[in-house]
Order: sequence, then C-alpha cells, then structure tokens
Amino acid sequence: MPDYFSHNMAADAIYDRLPRQYKDMITDHDLYLLGSQGGDLYFFYNSFLSSKNVGRMLHGRRPAELFETFIQGNGDPSYIAGFATHYAMDSILHPYVYMCQDSRRKGFFFHMKFESDLGLFISKELNVPRDRMPKDVILSKAEKIYENLALVDDRATLKGAEKGLKGFERYVTHFYRTCKDTYRVKNYDFDALHDPLQQAIQKGVICVEQVLDGNLDPALFEAGFSEHTIRTPETAGGHAEE
Repeated sequence: MPDYFSHNMAADAIYDRLPRQYKDMITDHDLYLLGSQGGDLYFFYNSFLSSKNVGRMLHGRRPAELFETFIQGNGDPSYIAGFATHYAMDSILHPYVYMCQDSRRKGFFFHMKFESDLGLFISKELNVPRDRMPKDVILSKAEKIYENLALVDDRATLKGAEKGLKGFERYVTHFYRTCKDTYRVKNYDFDALHDPLQQAIQKGVICVEQVLDGNLDPALFEAGFSEHTIRTPETAGGHAEE
C-alpha cells in the first residue's frame, strides 16, 4: 500500500477537489485524515504476525461490501470519506509497487522502500511537505476510531483502539524521522506515476462522493485494497480508473 504520508497528502488533495456540499459533510478533518489510513491503521491493533491481524483482514474485505457496512451502520461521514480515499489510492497505485517489486525479484523491505519513495514523489508532485499528525490529536480520536471499527469488526474494543493508535503513532514517528529527500530505489522513473496519481485522486473524489451519498456503484469498488494488477480501461471495462 502507499505509505502514511502518501495517503495523508492525497486525502488533502482529494478534499480540495470536492464540491462544497461534500466538504461540508466532513466536519472533522483530523478524523478524515485518520480514515485515509484505511486498514493500515489497524496493523497495530493486534499482533502483525497473527492470521487474524485486523489490518490485514480489512485489506482482504471486498471494498463495496465494507463501505456498505459502514454506511448502513451510520459510520462517521468524516471517517468513511477518508477511508474511501485510502481505497482509491490503494486500488490504483498499489499495483505499481508490486510491479516494480516483482520485476526486480525483491521482497518486503524493497516494498517498503518503494512505498517511501512513492511518498517522496507525491510530496514533490503536489508540492506539499510530508508531515505527521500530532500525537495528542491521534490519541484523542480513539473513541471515534473504536466506534467505526466496531461497525465492521465485532472484536473491536476501545482499549484495542487506544493500543493500536499508540503503535501507529510510534510507527509514523519513526518513518518521519527517517524520511529522505532523494529516491532510494534507483533506475525507476517516478515521474511516470504522474498520470496514475491524478487518476487515483480523481477516483478518490468520486469514491468520497458516493460513500457520503450512500449510493455506491459496485463497478467503482470492484478492485481489492491489495490489488496486484494494474487496471486500464481495456482490462477493466473502463471502471477501474475513473
């Protein structure tokens, strides 16, 4: 998946492009940005090595079904709007991470390195710095995070949400301190990601509008969060990259 900074910056870019009526429905921008971390936020909820890791299980859910559950459960509009931006980014940009990783026959650590470079590219492309949400703001959202997670996972507890947010904050702080201003992956044309990034942002606008309207087009949400295949109008019937 794109890293924390990529999702954060893209969520703000998507918000800026929303019509006023949808911006007005996002009343808690900090919760919106935490929502933009999608299932990544919950990798720290329980053991990452567990087969029942909450973050991985959320990434395995069918997107349309997941968002329908949020909507039917009256999930917080700010949170589910942010989550919709996460889906848009993952569904379009994540395959590029896998493509580069597979072509070089590399593993997990290369995957992480590429995602970090993707964050640097997006920072340059959108002309915004990579930044992190203050610790006290992150932890103050524990109850809201719990309430929304409980809609899609009946194992959710407030204590678990608090623990997960603390782990998430430590993780983000570590990568914030290690951010580089030069690409670590060599011989890769990151500028070629200009069009996919713009497609992801535009898809994010449409996804946010639909989840806030409570009226989903299943074709828009057909790609998985962990999609490996780059979809084009020719391969996906024109729906994957709106």
